[in-house]
Amino acid sequence: MFQRIFLSALGAGIVVGLIAAVLHQFTTVPIIVQAEKYEKAETHSSLGQVPGGFRLNAAPVVARAADLAQSHIVLAAADHNGASAPASSTERIAYTTLTTVLTSVGFALLLVGLFALKGDPVDGRRGVLWGMGAFAALTLAPALGLQPELPGNAAAELGARQVWWLATAAATGLGLAALAFSQSWAIRVAALLLMVAPHIVGAPHPHELTSTAPAEIAGQFAATSIAIGAVFWALLGWFSGTFYARARSTHMDAI
Repeated sequence: MFQRIFLSALGAGIVVGLIAAVLHQFTTVPIIVQAEKYEKAETHSSLGQVPGGFRLNAAPVVARAADLAQSHIVLAAADHNGASAPASSTERIAYTTLTTVLTSVGFALLLVGLFALKGDPVDGRRGVLWGMGAFAALTLAPALGLQPELPGNAAAELGARQVWWLATAAATGLGLAALAFSQSWAIRVAALLLMVAPHIVGAPHPHELTSTAPAEIAGQFAATSIAIGAVFWALLGWFSGTFYARARSTHMDAI
């Protein structure tokens, strides 16, 4: 059982992670690079220096590319103040790809583990439904309060954002599971209340909303990240469901 879960998730995670890494190179990464130019210029300006050539900081590019899965924890944890710059664009692409693939494999393990735990037959089409549920819980719901962040964006205290993100993702995931699998209306009503509770409380935000990048760039990055998140989870659900169904079929034939 564990071998089937692991191999299915590994295959799906690698394939989807590579696809996602390519998508990010042509969508979110150029936006991040552009935003970092504003951040560097603002830093030089505040120090009374003339902005000259700047070097791209690897950490925020890698961390924000991994936000494909819309893990705001990864985004929030990116401390790009002291990270070293990449030696070349090739190195930056390699870091981004590796991070994205590892993230993809981790989420694929989560999906396939849930398939096995539920026990129902799963194929690619059902896998997409599971993937979109994960998208709603891990990307869409948290983004209602904490949008994907660019370098230079103002943000609340890291710990508070992580707690709110985790609570929102957990509440949304549990609520969706209750709505999908429970036959009790009382449980369904409780699930709806659970899902809206984090948004009633509200996400933590800084006292001053300042940003070095223009609002248009920040908006474009947030929208692009969420859109790619939807594509990512749909693909991950399909590949995970397909690979798991084949592994399960092979095992049954062997028996």
